[in-house]
Order: sequence, then structure tokens, then C-alpha cells
Amino acid sequence: MFNMLVRNKLELLYFVCIAGVAAGMAEIVWITTYTSITQQSSLYIAEQISYTITGQGLGFAALYGIGVHIILSILLTFVIVLWVIKVYPSLFKSKSRLIATMCLILSGVWFINFFIILPWLNPAFVNIVPYSMSFISKNLFALTLAFFICKMGGLTQLSH
Repeated sequence: MFNMLVRNKLELLYFVCIAGVAAGMAEIVWITTYTSITQQSSLYIAEQISYTITGQGLGFAALYGIGVHIILSILLTFVIVLWVIKVYPSLFKSKSRLIATMCLILSGVWFINFFIILPWLNPAFVNIVPYSMSFISKNLFALTLAFFICKMGGLTQLSH
């Protein structure tokens, strides 16, 4: 069903970077839209990402927080894509299975982040936006990643 467009490891890395940035930006756009409507500060959320990593406020905390978010998005995309290529390559035979699996994986990531990791690292971060909004955000990441995989024609040949 999919034609392979990614032919080597450098192209895979390029794909992962582009898809990771796009998926991370989808989350940023969603949260920024939510905070605009509710008159909250999206910069405060970015600052809290910075605080979660550094444990202190920085003069450029919002920019640092956005950078960290994008880097983590790329790393998460890398792990997911490699896992699917190695463990579950048949996933690319169906767009609906791909989308459902990406949403399932990212829902698990959301659960681990908001119920295990973040309460331990920065309990205040968990309550900045409602769970439903952060859950939608993570699933937008999943949908964006699935879209990029479909647009790239799948990654099935990399598993051979």
C-alpha cells in the first residue's frame, strides 16, 4: 500500500527531524490556541518546561522551554519510528492501523508524563492546563506523526 521514499539512514534522520518538529509544533499551536481562548499565558507553560528541566527560572525560560519541547519531540519521534520499523513493520499496511497505533502510543506517553514523571519533577506543571487539553495535544502529535509517515509513503523497506 505504501511506497518507500526513505532510502537511507540520512533520509530517515531528516524525516524524523521534520516530523518531530511538526508534531511538536502541532502541540504548541494547540496549547497556544487554548491559552488564548482562556486568557492564560502560553509563555508561562514554556517557562514551566524550562523550570522542569533546570529547576530554576531563566531570563530566557520561555525560549528555552520551547527548544526543549521541540528537541524532546524529535527524540520521541525517533524512538517511535525506530520501534515501529523494528518491532511492528506490518503497521504500515493500513493507514487506519497506523493512526490508531500512533494515538495509542502517544496516549501512553501522555499517561506516563502526567501521572508519573511530571508529578515527580514539577507537580505544578500538571495543573497548568486541564488533562483533557493536554491529552488532545498529545494526540495531535500522534496524528501529525501518522500524517507524515503516510505522506512519506511509509517506512516498510527500512525493516529489511
